[in-house]
Amino acid sequence: MNSKRKVIAVCGSSSGVGKTTLVNHLVSVIPNSRAFFFDSYESTTIYPENMFQKLVTGEEINPEDIRNNEFYEDLLKLSFGGSVIDPMNRVIKSADYLIVEEPFGNLRFGMKELIDYVICIDLPFDIALARRLVRNYRENFTDLSYEERETLIMEYLEQYLHGGRIGYKKVFNWVAGCSDLMINGMKSTEEQGEDVLNALQNAKLLR
Repeated sequence: MNSKRKVIAVCGSSSGVGKTTLVNHLVSVIPNSRAFFFDSYESTTIYPENMFQKLVTGEEINPEDIRNNEFYEDLLKLSFGGSVIDPMNRVIKSADYLIVEEPFGNLRFGMKELIDYVICIDLPFDIALARRLVRNYRENFTDLSYEERETLIMEYLEQYLHGGRIGYKKVFNWVAGCSDLMINGMKSTEEQGEDVLNALQNAKLLR
């Protein structure tokens, strides 16, 4: 069997912290590396019933109950040198370093065995929210009318105000506790990348 590749996960305090941006930057500066995105598998993710409502009311949620067998199986194949086709029908080949956008760090089922290092981006929630809204308006909903964009953004804000922020904060507490490196999300992407490279070299994960 092929030797296991190094798997480096990027998580963060909430949507909009810059996980995807940092993943793509790391792939551009780490030789023979490949990006792998949890968001591409969102349609096949199974969350505990009423997860965010339970987090808001203080009920305990086990992150291992957030399941995505397809994501796990594909990451397993990649980590041992295989190739996969993701739900967006893209062929992803393995590499020496797999840079993974994984919002829950190594806390979901099977991730501790696959992930070698967890990076967590810490960004104030108000800035993350503003980034999310700007991204939605300018990039994600460009095929919709202004009225339709406004409706979707208002729905997200209502959810955020009525429990979403509390849920994000509790998930951040989860992932902060399992992270090997906390990154200041207020820094530029290049500065974040330098911090990550230095940390990976110190951990002897980069050749």
